[in-house]
Amino acid sequence: MKITILKENKNDSRVFVIPADIKRLVQHKHDVYIVKDVGKLAGYSDQAYIENGAKILPVNRAIIQADIILKIATLKTRELRLIKPHQFVISLFNLANQPKLLKQLLQRNITTIGIEAIHHNQQYPFLIPNEEIKGRFGVNLAIYHLAKLDNTHLGKSFSPITHNLDSAKVVVLNASYAGYEAVRYALALGCSVTLLENDEGTIKQMTNNPTLATLASIYHSTFDVLKATFVELEKQITKADVFINTNGIPGSLTAIRITEKMISTMHKGAIYVNLAADQGLASETEHKISNINKLTHIFNDVIHFNMPNISTLFPVSISTSISHMISDILISNSQQTNALAWIKTNKDLLNAVLTYQQSLTNQTVAEFLHLKYVPITSLIK
Repeated sequence: MKITILKENKNDSRVFVIPADIKRLVQHKHDVYIVKDVGKLAGYSDQAYIENGAKILPVNRAIIQADIILKIATLKTRELRLIKPHQFVISLFNLANQPKLLKQLLQRNITTIGIEAIHHNQQYPFLIPNEEIKGRFGVNLAIYHLAKLDNTHLGKSFSPITHNLDSAKVVVLNASYAGYEAVRYALALGCSVTLLENDEGTIKQMTNNPTLATLASIYHSTFDVLKATFVELEKQITKADVFINTNGIPGSLTAIRITEKMISTMHKGAIYVNLAADQGLASETEHKISNINKLTHIFNDVIHFNMPNISTLFPVSISTSISHMISDILISNSQQTNALAWIKTNKDLLNAVLTYQQSLTNQTVAEFLHLKYVPITSLIK
C-alpha cells in the first residue's frame, strides 16, 4: 500500500512515524511518502527518512498518491480538499468535540479511522502513552505551583519526607489512564488523595488496588475512592488543594462538567488542572486556554491549567510510542495491497472507523452529538 505521512500543524512537534519504523514498513513492501520537514520539530531530519526508504513529495502529490494518510492533529482545510473517498485517513480526531470537522468529513465523503477509538480487550493502546504522560505532568505542574513562594501560605507540602507539614489534598476526577497515573504519582509524593469515579466496578477495583495501597503505606499518604455524584464533587472540590479533571470515557466527552461555580468554591491559591481539554466540554473555564508560553492563569484566585494536546510538550516520547503501534498495525496482513481489504481483516481497525460513505459510524460520537449512527458492518460487507 501507499502510505503518506503529513506534517503536523504549527507548534505541534509530534510526527506519526519515526525513521526507524519507516524501514520496517518499506521492508514489508509498503511505499512511504513524507512531506518536507515532517519530523524536524521532533528531531528527525528528512535525510533520516530518506535513508530508511521514504520518498519526499510536495503535499498535493503525497496526498493524491496515498491509500492511507497519517496525521495526528486535525486536518487542515486545504488537506481535506485533496482527499478522495477511496483513501483512509488515520488521525486523532476527537470528533465529539469537533462537530464542524465532522460535517466537513461527511460532506466530502472522507473515510476516517480515529486512533482514539482503536481498542482491544477494553484497552485503548494509542491513548495510554498520551494519558499517562498527562497524569504525571498534571501532578508535576501542581508541585511546582504549590512550591512557589507566593503559595507558601497554604502550609502544604508534596514531600513525603516533610512529615511536620500537612500533606496536600489532591482530588482526581475519573479513574482514566491519566487519572490513575495522577493518583499513583500523588500518592508516591505523600499526598492525601481522593479519587472520584462513577462506575461501581471501577470503584471496587481502585479501592482494592494493591499498587495504590502499597504506595499509600510506604509514603504515609492516605487514599480513598468515592462515588462521583454532584453532591460529593461539590463537597470534595472545596477541600482540594489540587483538583485534577481527567477524561472519563476513552475517545468521548467526560461524564461530569466542572462549572465555574464549583471552581469558585476552591480556596485561594488552590490549583485546578484540567487534563480533559482534548475532548472538550469538561469544564466551563475551557475558554481560558493555556499554551506553551503561558501554562497557567488565575481565575477567582484559583490557579488554572487548561491545555489541549499536552503531548505536544513531549514529542519524542509520544511520537515513538504511536509510531511503533501504527507500524505494527500497518505491517499486519501487509500482503493486502488494497486499503479497504486490509481494514476488513483487522476487527480493531474496522471498529475504529468514524466516517464512511457519508455516514457517521461511531456510536459514541453519534450519541453525544445527537446524530444518526450507522454501524460500519452494515456498510462494509
